[in-house]
Amino acid sequence: FLTPATVLGKTLVVTHSKHDVLAFDRETGEPVWRFRVPAEVDLRTVDLAGELLLIFGAKHTLALQASTGTVAWQTHEQGELYSRPYLRENLLVGVRRQPFNVTFRQLGSGQLLERLHLPDLSSVSRDPILQNLGVNFPSHASLSVACQGDLLVLATANDYLAVDLGKREVRWRRPIDNNDWFTGPIRFYLHEPYLLVLKHDFEAPALYLLDSRTGTVLWRKKNQAVVHSIRFDEQGKTFIGVSPIEPTKPELAVIRFDSASGNELSRWSSGPSKDTLDATLIGTVSDGKVVLRVVSGETIELAVLDLTASSVTTRVSGRCVGVYGAHGGKAALVQGGHLILMNPDQIQVLVAKEGQP
Repeated sequence: FLTPATVLGKTLVVTHSKHDVLAFDRETGEPVWRFRVPAEVDLRTVDLAGELLLIFGAKHTLALQASTGTVAWQTHEQGELYSRPYLRENLLVGVRRQPFNVTFRQLGSGQLLERLHLPDLSSVSRDPILQNLGVNFPSHASLSVACQGDLLVLATANDYLAVDLGKREVRWRRPIDNNDWFTGPIRFYLHEPYLLVLKHDFEAPALYLLDSRTGTVLWRKKNQAVVHSIRFDEQGKTFIGVSPIEPTKPELAVIRFDSASGNELSRWSSGPSKDTLDATLIGTVSDGKVVLRVVSGETIELAVLDLTASSVTTRVSGRCVGVYGAHGGKAALVQGGHLILMNPDQIQVLVAKEGQP
């Protein structure tokens, strides 16, 4: 879960290899500052919290003044980083493994406020849909974890585990539905009071809606009705997902659903394609509008889809080399209305213009 770049005002902060954090002026490309990560810190990801740039290593956390690159605080952690840490008001929440625990730190100082010990969590990172289609994109590898508001959701070998961040305790724990003798890949998509769970019911792909307050199952979809790479709207009343692409018939479809009932509301389709497409939703612009990233060969395309009108409103693309999502390969992200395309030796910042490719 290494973050290749992040934007702070007019500054673009880039992680280069696992030892350098570089800051550039976003408009001119001129260097602003450079921070050399200590040798003992195995860099995993970075994040912004106000004026702090947080650097997370396997067993370390550092906070830099984002405008200057100077160290504000640093600490050694118990256990390796399990997932991206989460920010909640003036709180930094981290999930660690070996030993498995959740830490609550004061954001401004790094002071440890509390540690919640957990049972062993799932280590399966395969995508529950793409793996059965014979597709293996590194960018889709992810552990079974989600966080929104006051709730952190995790999975053990046999159970779902919901942690209340406000109370710093387990809210509920229940067995995984239709679980095989070993835990398969699971994806959580969370917007309280809704928790979508994408998994396999033995051999069949399935999508469940759970009540995030209690863990109760509200509805279930199976097989061709399942979507992945899901995004909720701002209120959580609808969600949008990508329909699985069959390798023998590559056609990209993005579908919008009503959250409470699971009923389909609208869809957009790209039509048949000759290439194998790596498609995923990477952001929400507004209700009914999402950012779709499609990687095909050496081309990355980002499109803003309006599912209320089943149309594309904005599209930008660029050429990159290497394997998307692999270390040293290509990467892309959207921040502040900018599309950032990254190669091992080049950074491109593009501005999407409404209605133009």
